[in-house]
Amino acid sequence: MQRVLIAGVLVGLAACVDSTPAPPLPFQPGVFLATDQASLEKGTYSKGFDFSGLRSLWVRVLVERPAPTTFVSLAFLTPSGERFFQMRSPYSTDGLPTMMMPGIDHPMSLIEARRVVGGYALDRAIPVAGSVFAKHPVAGTWLVVAEVEGKTYSTEMQVSVAP
Repeated sequence: MQRVLIAGVLVGLAACVDSTPAPPLPFQPGVFLATDQASLEKGTYSKGFDFSGLRSLWVRVLVERPAPTTFVSLAFLTPSGERFFQMRSPYSTDGLPTMMMPGIDHPMSLIEARRVVGGYALDRAIPVAGSVFAKHPVAGTWLVVAEVEGKTYSTEMQVSVAP
């Protein structure tokens, strides 16, 4: 009888532990990387990537309060410090799908900045398969640098290339 009672209490405690949600992580501005969008959404970030088998590298830049329309400049630096790839992408925090830019005679499409607890997520998929990343891979520790409104954020990533 005691064994049944103890087993019941343990099962009840396990159920309580499993059903309690984990507290949210404190908001941390910066650059975060993932192998796919689902991992990015779950906050399952990674630091190591095999460019020989990766379709896209997902980049998330977390910022506290960006302007209603803002740009993110991304740069990927090889282990030797060489600028390997760079891009600049426009984002909107207020749902605007397009905006006009000086010198451009057509509207520019904006990427939606997603509201998250503590700030905004500026997400972007960087194609790897079939791109310069896969054609000319460099193994080692890379630096990913993002600039948003004069602030610079960076993170390292370990790149490997399977033979």
